[in-house]
Amino acid sequence: MWRQFLLTATEGGMEKEGILDLLMSKKGEELGLTPTSSVEVTPPVPNCCSGVQHQSLRILMEDNIRMRQAMNTVGKIS
Repeated sequence: MWRQFLLTATEGGMEKEGILDLLMSKKGEELGLTPTSSVEVTPPVPNCCSGVQHQSLRILMEDNIRMRQAMNTVGKIS
């Protein structure tokens, strides 16, 4: 389910931030999409570029949040 959702969202032009916002919103809850899900996102056929897809969605989201916080900090300094 997660894999299909992510494929649909990214093919539709949604950025990671938009996906994260949707997952944390009330609409995401209504759709049954929760950021605490332990579902693994794995590709159907392994390839050299699919390493990120083997991480859980939660880890990706946490990385995204840390990156946003770092970017906000850099923006405040400059």
